[in-house]
Amino acid sequence: MLGSCDVSSGHQSASPTLTLQSLKQTRGGPHIEPLLWCCDTSLQQPPQLLQVVGLSKWSLLWRSSGWLPPLPGIIKVNVDVAMRPLFAMAACVCRDHQGKILYAAAKKLCCVDSTMGEAEALWFGVSIANQFSWPDVIFEGGPLVVMTAVDRPLSDCPWQIESVVAMIKSCFAAHPSFKCSFSPWCANFAAHSLAQWAASSLREGCFLEFCGHSDRLPRIYEGSDPP
Repeated sequence: MLGSCDVSSGHQSASPTLTLQSLKQTRGGPHIEPLLWCCDTSLQQPPQLLQVVGLSKWSLLWRSSGWLPPLPGIIKVNVDVAMRPLFAMAACVCRDHQGKILYAAAKKLCCVDSTMGEAEALWFGVSIANQFSWPDVIFEGGPLVVMTAVDRPLSDCPWQIESVVAMIKSCFAAHPSFKCSFSPWCANFAAHSLAQWAASSLREGCFLEFCGHSDRLPRIYEGSDPP
C-alpha cells in the first residue's frame, strides 16, 4: 500500500498514515494552509481532518492514490519538471474525463532552479491550454508554493518566479474556469515520468504518437528516475 504524501515535497513519505496530531504539527503559517492529499485509503475520518485543517483558504482533498479524471467537459493538465545540472525539462500531459491523452509534450528550459522550473512548467501547461482554447481546465502539479501562487498576492511569491506567475495570473483572469490544484508525485506520475524521460533522452516537442491512449503513457516512461 502506498504511504502518505508529503505536501512539502510532493513525494511519498515513509510513514504509512497521517494522524490528526501530525496534521496539527504541520499546519501552515499565516499565508498558506496545507492542501492534504492522502495516498493511504485506510484513513476514514475526513470530517475530523477537515475540522483540523480548516477551509478558510484551501480545501482538504480526500482522495485515494493515483490520478483521477476530471468531470465531463473539463480537461486536466498535469505538469512537472525534471531538473538537470545545466538545464530543466518541463512536461505536460493533457487528458479528458475518460483518461484519454489529448496532448503530451516536453520543453527544454534554460534554468537550474527547481522552483523556477516548476513555475515554468505550469506556464507551459497554461500556454498549451490557451493555444487549444479549452474553456474549463484544471492544472495539477507541484510544489505547493507554485500551485497556490495564482490565488495569492504577487508580493507573496518567491521573487524568482514573480514574472512567470504574473503571466499565469493574467491568463487566468481571462479564463475564469482555469483552476490550479496541488498534486503529489503519486498522482502526477505521467507528467513526472515524461519529464524525466525527455530530460534523459533530450527530446522535446509534442508527442502525437501517444495521443488517444487512455489512463497513462506507455510503460517505457515508467520506472525509476534516470541518474
